[in-house]
Amino acid sequence: MNNWCGGLHRSSRAGIIERQDFKIIFQYHPLFPPGKDKSPYRKLTSDFVRIETFGPHEFIRVERESLRLLAEQAMRDINHLLKPTALSFDLCPFSGSN
Repeated sequence: MNNWCGGLHRSSRAGIIERQDFKIIFQYHPLFPPGKDKSPYRKLTSDFVRIETFGPHEFIRVERESLRLLAEQAMRDINHLLKPTALSFDLCPFSGSN
């Protein structure tokens, strides 16, 4: 089955979108490699996060303040760890040499 929408032709073959002047071929790649995650993490806080139960299901409730705190800390890390002086003096964990 073929569908036309705005000049785009979507083939029934998954992952191929064709247009008169170009073709996009999509190939799936897993986002994360399988296996144990070896990335270093640090805990900012356990405040603002809790588990709530609704019937037989458990959910993680994340308060708005925790997202603000996470964004603030991410901006600080980006501004500090990725500035040229931090990279040149090997202060940054992303610099490649440990």
